[in-house]
Amino acid sequence: MSRLQVKLALNIKPAVISISQLAQNTTGNSTTFVLQSSTLTTTINLLHFGVLDNRTATPISFFLNDTTASASSTSPNSTLDLVLQLPHFNHSFSYDPDFSVSLAGGGGGATATLSGDGGSSDLLPLVALAALVIIPGLCLCLGGIMLGIVIVKRRRLRAKVSALADEQQPVRQRS
Repeated sequence: MSRLQVKLALNIKPAVISISQLAQNTTGNSTTFVLQSSTLTTTINLLHFGVLDNRTATPISFFLNDTTASASSTSPNSTLDLVLQLPHFNHSFSYDPDFSVSLAGGGGGATATLSGDGGSSDLLPLVALAALVIIPGLCLCLGGIMLGIVIVKRRRLRAKVSALADEQQPVRQRS
């Protein structure tokens, strides 16, 4: 059977210090790769199955290769190739890999453990993300409300002016 090979080039900065492949979960449906660098931990969780043509769960294979040139081992970056080998499909193939990054000191770093609880208990990054989404959203909502008020007031003013203009025009008599 023919297969489609999808290659994802991962360029990670700072450079990866260690790569570990954690044992498959109890059902054997996924594999987890943990990429450890000096300040962050990148976790890649890959399922062993995808949905073929919206009806069949089909196994896939994958592998992770470190393609960082050995001559440039002092490079601040690491280059890794994640290769997914997908089966032939007629209409669609659905697959959902899970990539996550955690900063050192907040669940990452050399002492990080993969607990499956989302990592860090430090909520500062979450608060920063919320501020990036909530504050502009509130500004847009307030701007929309203000624009709506201005439009309604202008329409009412035009209606009053039009009504006054109609009252002041003499009524023409029909002959």
